[in-house]
Amino acid sequence: MTLMGNIIRGFMERRAAKQSFDEICQGLASSGEKMAVVLRKSADTRENRIQASHLIGIERWSDHRLESALTGIPPVRDEYDSFRPPRDLSMAALADEFQKTRSETLALCDKLRPHAENKVMHNDLGEMSVKTWLMYIQGHAARERQGIK
Repeated sequence: MTLMGNIIRGFMERRAAKQSFDEICQGLASSGEKMAVVLRKSADTRENRIQASHLIGIERWSDHRLESALTGIPPVRDEYDSFRPPRDLSMAALADEFQKTRSETLALCDKLRPHAENKVMHNDLGEMSVKTWLMYIQGHAARERQGIK
């Protein structure tokens, strides 16, 4: 883990500590609605499809990691690539995939509530609480949204 990873994780953990679990999950719900609109209104370009596929893949990978908080089985150190939808899907299809993925994340929120402070390993940032992971998902999508036109 890098010094920068430690700094980012510490910043995110402090932010997560200031919000309730419900507030974080509500933020995911409202940001998900906004992101779906952005994806549906975006031009169906190769660049936008790549960006949308990336943000969906990271969210699916994150959800997969978070499931280890429920099972207690440490996650395999994998990358997000196998969780990405195909980059050649249309933006409309990717918007559908995003909505489905965010719905799955929100369903996972309900299951994770009793495990909010459990730690789950991130490849670059180290062990983060479930609350921090959920904020990571929301923040990642918001950052990637900037690249979608």
